[in-house]
Amino acid sequence: MKHGKKYAEAAKLVDRSTLYDTADAIALVKKTATAKFDETVEVHIKTGCDGRHAEQQVRGAVVLPNGTGTITLPLNLPALGRRQLLYFIFRFSRNLCFC
Repeated sequence: MKHGKKYAEAAKLVDRSTLYDTADAIALVKKTATAKFDETVEVHIKTGCDGRHAEQQVRGAVVLPNGTGTITLPLNLPALGRRQLLYFIFRFSRNLCFC
């Protein structure tokens, strides 16, 4: 399978037989980045856990530094009239938080 020029140049910088530590790996990723957008890095970690057993499952959550970019509007239902309520539902239906 053929690859482009930029891929070939970036592949020359990476030694596949070397196990990089975290700081060097991040520096290498930034050095080989060629896209005009924020690129994604995929990380694989061997934990030695068997995911078929509930007590061994590893789960976590990551808080993004700027959130997901969506705005959540709290909506006080009893305080709104019927027209206002319908307007808010149709206008902001993706961003509503009924509380």
